Amino acid sequence: MVERLETLSPRHRDIVRDMAIPVLLLGFSETEVADVLGLTSKTVRRCLAELREELERTATSDS
Repeated sequence: MVERLETLSPRHRDIVRDMAIPVLLLGFSETEVADVLGLTSKTVRRCLAELREELERTATSDS
């Protein structure tokens, strides 16, 4: 897992730290994370979708 994080761009590592971990591992809602970060829920969802696409792309290229 750590190796995969190192292949991500700085932007995507920030999304993991600031959005994905709180939502997916810590149980916060997208709305709660958005409020803390001063963003809209839509922006948080968009960033998480972007991260998902990047992870899928890197997983496919690793195969």
